[in-house]
Amino acid sequence: RRPRSVLDVGTGSGAIALAIADELPNANVQATDTSPGALALAAENAARLGLEDRVCFEAGTFPGGRRFDLVLANLPYVAEADFDTLEPEIRDWEPASALLAAADGLDAIRALLDELGAPGRELPGAIGLEVGMGQADEVAELVRRRGFPEIEVRRDLAGIERAVIGA
Repeated sequence: RRPRSVLDVGTGSGAIALAIADELPNANVQATDTSPGALALAAENAARLGLEDRVCFEAGTFPGGRRFDLVLANLPYVAEADFDTLEPEIRDWEPASALLAAADGLDAIRALLDELGAPGRELPGAIGLEVGMGQADEVAELVRRRGFPEIEVRRDLAGIERAVIGA
């Protein structure tokens, strides 16, 4: 079943939200980010692609009072100790706030899962999280404990466990 409402948390340039809007034209797509610059870039990309009427961009992380069929997030997941090991094209050009998530790299993911599980909030039908190398097992357990019993881990093209999906 295709999702009818999708939230892209930490949208950055809007790539995920815009791909979803293009692929699922009947879905209501919302994208959030805490960076005003990222939201401006995402809106510019939406206009350039003719998708400005398909995605609603909003400051923050999780819009209150709404339930989504699918929540996707590519949040910061780099541990502070790993920052210097990043490829220069990432480390030297991406804002550190878009990469770093405290000592183990999972603070932003934990915060999102806590927000999803806030009292009175209904969990989304499914969640998909991008994770860093070596984080999939721990994130899968966090997602399972949050209330998503079906867990799938998917690898990227390099064979690295890169996405954790919970339903």
